[in-house]
Amino acid sequence: NYGYHNLMGYISGNHDKPRFISVAGGTVSLSENTKAAGRKRKITVGDTIAYDKLTLLEAFMLTIPGVPCIYQGDEYGVPGANDPDNRRMMKFDKYSTKEQQHLYKVKALIKLRRSNLPLIYGDMLPLFCDKDVMAFARVYMGETLVVAYNRSGETKDVTISLPETLNLNGLNALSLTLAPYSFEILND
Repeated sequence: NYGYHNLMGYISGNHDKPRFISVAGGTVSLSENTKAAGRKRKITVGDTIAYDKLTLLEAFMLTIPGVPCIYQGDEYGVPGANDPDNRRMMKFDKYSTKEQQHLYKVKALIKLRRSNLPLIYGDMLPLFCDKDVMAFARVYMGETLVVAYNRSGETKDVTISLPETLNLNGLNALSLTLAPYSFEILND
C-alpha cells in the first residue's frame, strides 16, 4: 500500500513479542501465554535451524523497499519469551559459534544493502511467487538485483521467467536451486 519508495520501518522484533528465533526454534509457541513462558522456564533458541529462519527474515527486510530495523540482539540471535524475557542484556563478545555466524551474515547483508542503490531506491518488480518461493527484482538507474527466497524446509528448484524490460545479461529466465530456508541475491 505504501509503494516502492517509502520510509516505513520493518522491524525484526520488539519488546512486546517473544523473540523470533525462539518461536522459529520451537521453544516458545504463539499459542501459549508467551509472557508467562519466560517466567516458568528458560527459553532458548531450540532447533538451530532457527538461525537460518532469522537470517531469511533479515534478508527479506534488507532487500524490500522501506527502512529495515533490526531489534537489538536479533543481529546475533538472542532468544527469549515475551517481556521481560525478550529484554536480555546485549552481548558484544563471547558469542557462540552459531551467534557469530549469524552476526557475520547480517553484517554482510547490511553492507550489501548500503552498497547497492537498487536495494535502497529501486523499484520492486515481482517475478515469481508460490507457497514457498518468492522472487523479485530491484531496479534502479539501469542496475538490477534479483532476490529469491525459499521459506520451506525442502530444497526447491525454480525457473523464473524474466520480462523483456528486465535486461539481465540478455537472459529470459533464471534457474535456481534454493536450499531449505535460504535466499539468493543476484546482480547483473
